[in-house]
Amino acid sequence: MNTSGGIRTRLMALLGPDIYTGAGLDRKRMAALVFKDKEVLSQVNAIVHPAVRRDFTEWAKRQDSKLVFLESAILYEAGLADALSSVWCVAAPADIRIARTMARNHCSREEVMERISKQMSDEEIAKKSDEIIYNDDSRSLLLQLKALLARYEK
Repeated sequence: MNTSGGIRTRLMALLGPDIYTGAGLDRKRMAALVFKDKEVLSQVNAIVHPAVRRDFTEWAKRQDSKLVFLESAILYEAGLADALSSVWCVAAPADIRIARTMARNHCSREEVMERISKQMSDEEIAKKSDEIIYNDDSRSLLLQLKALLARYEK
């Protein structure tokens, strides 16, 4: 969203020229606009998600590795899952995810809850995913990842 002139132009047309500052996209302002209006969110997604898919597909083709990964909080909603051979869900209890998001994004609990309400439920994501990695501070992420990588690298 910061490096593509086409995306930048379209987002500015949709959200106003002040959506970008000298530092790039004003993500906090954009979040305030899109998470309060489902239609604006849909329009932003229609601008961003096809470009993300194209960028990932081109990047993946250039890799010289058995495995490549795509991280996305809204993989299914963005229509990105069908471009992948396997989906690994990273799961954590809601209270942990909320606290982590608040700390990372410097936002309120209400803002996080508003974002979560626009996303697919954890249960639905888990059902659709091929693997689940538990990031709940009680299980070793490293051991889970090592086991999955050993299975998938074959």
